[in-house]
Amino acid sequence: MMLVSCSTPVIGQTYPITGINILLPAAPEPNISNWGQGRSQFAITATAASVGGRIDPAARESKMLVIIKNNGIKVCGTYTVNSAPPANFSTVNKVWNGNTAVSFLGKGCRLPPGDYELNVQFFGYKNGKIVALSEEVSKAFSIRGNDKPTDQQQGVINAGIVRDAKQTNLNRPGDQQPGVINPRVEPETKEANRMRPADQQGDGAKPTNTNKPADQLAGAFSPAVEPETKPANPKKPGLLSRLGKIAVSSTGFGGTININLSSPGACDCGNWSPITINRTMKFDCGGKNVIPWKCGQLFNFLSTYNCTSKDKSCQAVTGWEIKKDGVSIVGGQGDQNITGEFIAQANGNYTLTLTAACNGKKCEPCVYTIAVEDCKTCDCGTWGPLLVNRDVKYDCGYKNRIPWKCNQPFNFASVYRCGASSQNCEAITSWEIARDGTTIKTGEGANNVADTFTPTANGTYTLTLNADCNGIKCPPCVYTIAIEDCTTCDCGTWSPLAVNNAVKFENGVKNTIPWKCSQLFSFTSAYHCGLNNQSCQAVTSWEIDKDGVAIKTGNSKIDVADAFTPTANGTYTITLNADCNGIKCPPAVYNVVIEDCTTCDCGNWVSPLVNIRANGSVVAGLKCGESVALSKGSYSFAIPNYRCGLNDASCVVSYSWSVQGGPVVVNGTRQTFNYNFGQPGTYTIDITPICGGKKCRQCKLQVIVQDNLPPVNEEKPEKKKPVTVEQHYYYVISPEYAGEVVSVKDTLFLQIENNYSSGSNQLSYTIRNLSNDKTSRLTKLAITNNQGLIRIALPLQNSVVLKGETGQLIMGDYKKYYYISFKRN
Repeated sequence: MMLVSCSTPVIGQTYPITGINILLPAAPEPNISNWGQGRSQFAITATAASVGGRIDPAARESKMLVIIKNNGIKVCGTYTVNSAPPANFSTVNKVWNGNTAVSFLGKGCRLPPGDYELNVQFFGYKNGKIVALSEEVSKAFSIRGNDKPTDQQQGVINAGIVRDAKQTNLNRPGDQQPGVINPRVEPETKEANRMRPADQQGDGAKPTNTNKPADQLAGAFSPAVEPETKPANPKKPGLLSRLGKIAVSSTGFGGTININLSSPGACDCGNWSPITINRTMKFDCGGKNVIPWKCGQLFNFLSTYNCTSKDKSCQAVTGWEIKKDGVSIVGGQGDQNITGEFIAQANGNYTLTLTAACNGKKCEPCVYTIAVEDCKTCDCGTWGPLLVNRDVKYDCGYKNRIPWKCNQPFNFASVYRCGASSQNCEAITSWEIARDGTTIKTGEGANNVADTFTPTANGTYTLTLNADCNGIKCPPCVYTIAIEDCTTCDCGTWSPLAVNNAVKFENGVKNTIPWKCSQLFSFTSAYHCGLNNQSCQAVTSWEIDKDGVAIKTGNSKIDVADAFTPTANGTYTITLNADCNGIKCPPAVYNVVIEDCTTCDCGNWVSPLVNIRANGSVVAGLKCGESVALSKGSYSFAIPNYRCGLNDASCVVSYSWSVQGGPVVVNGTRQTFNYNFGQPGTYTIDITPICGGKKCRQCKLQVIVQDNLPPVNEEKPEKKKPVTVEQHYYYVISPEYAGEVVSVKDTLFLQIENNYSSGSNQLSYTIRNLSNDKTSRLTKLAITNNQGLIRIALPLQNSVVLKGETGQLIMGDYKKYYYISFKRN
């Protein structure tokens, strides 16, 4: 069987939204609500495709889903694919930062200490179905645990191993003097163990502070003293200034306390290098900080902050922010080097602030003023009459209350003209339609606005038209649409839940359904509102949860129909919701109980080595936890076999891997995969074996890519021998594009590794001709087994691909596309 994979995005798949970048706070707090405040904030950036100089309509109407996962399980985020809030793409390059970015999570979560990943993806509607409009981009981060105080008071350091406790009294008891060393007598402690440096302690342990961090203590310091150093006399003046910093570790009240002393100035503030603008101009910090600039011109900058230290580990943590009139426009983070860019679109003074911290110590910022004066200043103008259904006109501010009928389309158009008669002074417009204060639709445009909506419930609808003339917000025009003749519907009842077109369960009678593991659970039902006529039909939705975690959702009108296959023990809850003309009705809830699934245990690796190949040869064999230095280039990784603990055929092992350290995190599930190390740096590879759905202990590898090593040549793919029909050779197809062209005769035999066509006996696929770019053909094939592993044979006799030509087979699934390329012999 052919096992191939590729770490690059799927060939042939294009999205209208790309360039997604996630910026997290330098030290993420457990309380997500705080990510939108302070100097280091949560931000998301993305780029939309443009059509004829305007934003792609799909991107403009897209929705952004932001969630946080822990070990692949969603732990934070209110929204789903269907309920995600609108992204409101108003420019090609869009930035959501601070509280705006946090709002896309929908709620303020508090995360316990651990490792997490934040995921961002855009969605939209196409042909009535929701589809992905971007790749899913992930950003890994960690929440660190906070050390809590022991019995000692805040600001007081209780030191041990002092022979004469009386010598430490500084006129007042130590427990009343914040920042004063309060020694504790330990007569039986040996002299050799008094103040041992961290690198000389047993088992490689480092001293830990059981009080607050040293930089939060009054008179904070964290010293490191050699064993022969005599204890400092606290009575001597200037003691605190000579000690430097102190890191304290304690074994508890009355136990031994170690103090690790380091020399002062081990990592102190330094200075900023001159800022370089557009690679040509330089300005010193504190010198000529007012920089004249042109409107609409790219402002690209870079600078470096050097901390004062002889230790190379003392590296700066930097940040930057650009504001106009006190409002933040854009910002970013960096390490020792910092870089960023922006384009000024309006007159005024912009402030660029560079900040740095050396080993946690905040240093003096550097502030530059960017003066922009040549932007075209536009005056506000007027809205033209609102044209409704190409017939009636309503002037702004004259007759703004418009009576309308229920379920009648409301089509409108208008024009805004800015005051200055210049082509460079065109309006940017937007509109919002709300019902009783709740937004139901929005849109954006240039001088002209045009949209439509259909009111389906009684109430007051407001249409607000907004205009912006070169950055100047102009007064809006508001119209009120009154609807009074809609039929008011009452709630009704759910029909029985029909399972697998056989057994029926009444709502509220028998809501607990026992079921077998790995058996398809297909269900249908319908909701009938109280007033059963054409104008009063239910809008339905459903959600399938397992032990409180959503695994599937759907929506429809009147009827509901879906299917799922339980693969683990637990309670699966099916919740059916209905809405009768805006009235939410009581849900129907069914519990599906699974108890007979086999529980698999983790085992061990058959071989301890992960082999890394280049140019057809093994260049390294790594055990879990090891690292290797490689040159830039493409490598192949072969994961060894993993044996699960329970020797049962149902305990099938699978693999999950990720490579972090490149421009984006790359994930996959194949046992053999390729990765191209395109730039120097440190890459972390996480490999997770999964036994029957149970994640086992990760295997972590580290690859250090060095720039001074000669690059490897890309490994040439092995040529595939022609495969005859008689061999019935099944090619593996997966979301990871194979990257090779296989040779076949008149039938293409495929094996699909996961459940691609759940709930259907028709498999849809498309075949494209890559040789002479003929039209693609969409075809359906009947399948007999749509659960688990599927093996199918696709006839090519009537295909658009003729003998001797090259084709590509594409299968579409929700958020995934399956590819394989072939040559027909």
